[in-house]
Amino acid sequence: MSIDNSEDTISCRSRQARQRLADIINYLTNIEAQPSSAQEVNISSSNVEDVLGKFDMWAGNLGALRSPETKLSLDQRLAIDPEIRGQICVDWDELLETLDELTSALQAGDYDKQEDDFSQDSHDEAEESASDEEKI
Repeated sequence: MSIDNSEDTISCRSRQARQRLADIINYLTNIEAQPSSAQEVNISSSNVEDVLGKFDMWAGNLGALRSPETKLSLDQRLAIDPEIRGQICVDWDELLETLDELTSALQAGDYDKQEDDFSQDSHDEAEESASDEEKI
C-alpha cells in the first residue's frame, strides 16, 4: 500500500516535531547565554534535550522517522488501518501545534507561566476525568 502525499505522513510529522524540538533547544541555548534573561525562563535547554533524546529513542524503535515507503516504517505498518493512522496523525498535529505555541511564547518572552500553573491544570484535568468515571 502506498502513501500518497509525503506531507501527510507520520514520518513527515515526526521529522517536523524533531526539528521543532531542536529549534527550541537552540533558542533556549541562546537565551541561557545571556545572563540577564536566563533566569526568567522556567525551562532549560537540557530539559528539552532530554525530551529530544526520549523522542529519538521512541521514534527509532517504532520506525516513525523512516521513509514512508520502507517496509519497517510506521507509515507502512499502519497503512492497513487508516483509522488508527489517522488518529496518530491528529495527535501529531496537536503536538506540532503545541510546540509552535511554545516557540512563540519563548520568542515573545512570555515565560511567566510557572510550573505550578501546569501542575494545577493537570490536577484539574485528573479531577474532571475522575468525575466523568463516577458518572459511568
